[in-house]
Amino acid sequence: MAQNFLSDIKLGDNIYIRLGDATNGDLHLHHNGTNSYIQNDVGHFYIKNRANDADIVFQSDDGSGGVATYYTVDGGVGQNVFTKDIVAGDNIYLRIGNATDGDLQIYHGGTHSFIDNQTGNLYIRNYSDDKNIHFQ
Repeated sequence: MAQNFLSDIKLGDNIYIRLGDATNGDLHLHHNGTNSYIQNDVGHFYIKNRANDADIVFQSDDGSGGVATYYTVDGGVGQNVFTKDIVAGDNIYLRIGNATDGDLQIYHGGTHSFIDNQTGNLYIRNYSDDKNIHFQ
């Protein structure tokens, strides 16, 4: 039987909310007094916003005691928006194109940086009026 709550539910540290399997729960939500966790132990984990033209917004501390948005899944225009730097370590590839290998790969190998094109021509274009492309 479903229960309706008309006020806050307060649970102490290290008390789990468990959903799914009756013994252990497949999905856990808890706080250990220091950190908070959402943990899935079975199948894929989906975060879904079904509100029309609405976003999923990822926020965290801004390094100065405030809160900043770092990443937005923009449901209004259908794009991912990063509003803070993206940092990838050595030998981590940005792969664009074919889902398996990536037709275009950009990466840093620890010593040198690479732009690899795996298919077709590679074009570098500038559409700005009266502007240049500079190679140094």
